[in-house]
Amino acid sequence: MGGSVRDFLRNATHAAHLRLDEMVGQRLLGPGFTQSNYLKLLINLHAFIARWELEMERALASVLPGFVAERSKLPMLRADIAAMHGQQGPTHATHAPVIGWTDISSALGSMYVIEGSTLGGQIIAPRLREKLKLAQNSGGTEYFQSYGPMVTRRWREFVSVLDRLIAPQGLNSAAENALWTFNTIGAIFTNSLSPEAS
Repeated sequence: MGGSVRDFLRNATHAAHLRLDEMVGQRLLGPGFTQSNYLKLLINLHAFIARWELEMERALASVLPGFVAERSKLPMLRADIAAMHGQQGPTHATHAPVIGWTDISSALGSMYVIEGSTLGGQIIAPRLREKLKLAQNSGGTEYFQSYGPMVTRRWREFVSVLDRLIAPQGLNSAAENALWTFNTIGAIFTNSLSPEAS
């Protein structure tokens, strides 16, 4: 295989990534976006990520024990929901689809999307704070801020895991699950941020 696993996945998911970026620009940062929309998005993301992290931990426990827990997004989402004066609700709520990865490559393909989103989150977080007029120390954007100053280092660590654990025969499986994750996150954004969701 020429190039890195990251390059393969980036090329395979390019169109899906562009669609999600466009949706974020139009809906999350576009006109008509309200704190009510944002709270619903956070609650639905929490429902999905709670299930996703549980299944991911099971899938990777034999090769990367503790890896998922140390990168957990749940505390961030819970803090954001609390800051927006909401309740997280049951983890089986809307948009918590059944997940079942058949192998490590499949799981890591999905994780590629979730970890990759921490990079874009560094751009989204300050724009969200400005749009929603959130005070600097009031919280509400921890999920998008994710690892903060450590985000680049964390991403490079993850990329090295991709190259180490995904063999050439697992590339297509990884790409399929990365696409599934992009589409699932896109559906969550669409349903949470549509006008009738407010």
